[in-house]
Amino acid sequence: MHLTSLISSIGVNNHASWHYLDKIDLSTISTIVIDGYVHLADGKIGLGGYLYHALDKTIPIIGVAKKEFSGNKPYLIEIIRGQSKYPLYISVIGIPVENAAANINSIVGKYHMPDLLSFLDQQINSYFLSKST
Repeated sequence: MHLTSLISSIGVNNHASWHYLDKIDLSTISTIVIDGYVHLADGKIGLGGYLYHALDKTIPIIGVAKKEFSGNKPYLIEIIRGQSKYPLYISVIGIPVENAAANINSIVGKYHMPDLLSFLDQQINSYFLSKST
């Protein structure tokens, strides 16, 4: 599996942002990793779940979160990376959560958050900050 894309939390109700999906050749993407949750409390879907449905359930979505969300423990796995004292919360749709957790755990990085995800998060934040000024 290639973890080829990260979509930062653009907001479930920010439908203007969803048009970016039309600009991506989705046939080249096997998995999307987001900064956030796929499932919320009581089985309600989060950003990742909405994205999965927007993509007609064709591409698995892995959610990686740094903070716990009350009530969604049945839908995730906690992983501790490296020497970190703090877990990452992995939720998923489209593949088994154990596979997703193993993939996130295998991404290079000495710290809590994998290097690739930290880098992409910085790039996305910089991009959107430059567009808001």
